[in-house]
Amino acid sequence: MDIKEGGSQRSQLAEVVAFAADAVPAADAQMTSCRLYPGIGVNQTCACEQGLDPKALNGKVIARAGLEHDAILPAVTMIVLGDEVLVGDQNNYCVRAFPLDGSAGTTGKGRDAAGTCGKSCDSQGCASIGSPPVAAGKRLGDGFYGNGLRYELFKTPDGRVLLQDMNTETIDYGTNPQGRTQYRTVPIEPGPSSVYHVPTFHPSGDKLLVLESFSLNGYLLERSGAAFGSGQKLIAKEDLQGFETLPDNYFKPHPTDVQGVPLQWAFNANGTKLLALIGFALKTGSEFEDHAFVEFDL
Repeated sequence: MDIKEGGSQRSQLAEVVAFAADAVPAADAQMTSCRLYPGIGVNQTCACEQGLDPKALNGKVIARAGLEHDAILPAVTMIVLGDEVLVGDQNNYCVRAFPLDGSAGTTGKGRDAAGTCGKSCDSQGCASIGSPPVAAGKRLGDGFYGNGLRYELFKTPDGRVLLQDMNTETIDYGTNPQGRTQYRTVPIEPGPSSVYHVPTFHPSGDKLLVLESFSLNGYLLERSGAAFGSGQKLIAKEDLQGFETLPDNYFKPHPTDVQGVPLQWAFNANGTKLLALIGFALKTGSEFEDHAFVEFDL
């Protein structure tokens, strides 16, 4: 959510909204006070562009209070665990849990489910990144110099919560995570660096697919005891490069170099196929200009 906090100051705020499976689609609320000007002669509204409780959203807020405001990157990751939703809030250095029934509403701050809210281990975390597993400490890293790093929350096939802690360590929080509590690390080493995104387990449970942040390659890592590493490059960055003809207000449309980046992916039931949501951005750098679902035969 984009909100104003006094005068012209703006901030970003995350909240979790639940929708009924049979919810009526939201109608355009015809709001015109948009943060981003749509352009000369463009007839466009911004029903969900800014502010809390957008009109006609047709959802129920189940988590808001307790999540920190941030001008650039508010809390952006969550998972469902039992009857709670866990939200990774890197700005508050912890994970908060909120009831799925919505009883926390807009004012309940939830409970601490990982880390120690308000206190961090600074940019290098509390524990070693590599093998063997070690005590993780009761705090999480702050990622202040990480340029967009965030807490990556994901679950093992048997329901254990893992958290990748801002380019520092991956921690196993078990099936009932608690804040201000000591847990142990799970070494996950893609190779080029320790920074990874979209971690997804293979149906076998013994392999973990991650997107390594710097190379943008997808590595399928092998389990070795409590650690994951020594994997194969399953999806190469070069395989997702291409050209796209984009509309332009000033020049005749022409082919433009784009780079695909996996945003989400999932294996089929027997692990023979991978379905990926790919975002395409200019190779020179830009926001995502387009998206596509891509199916890979493995």
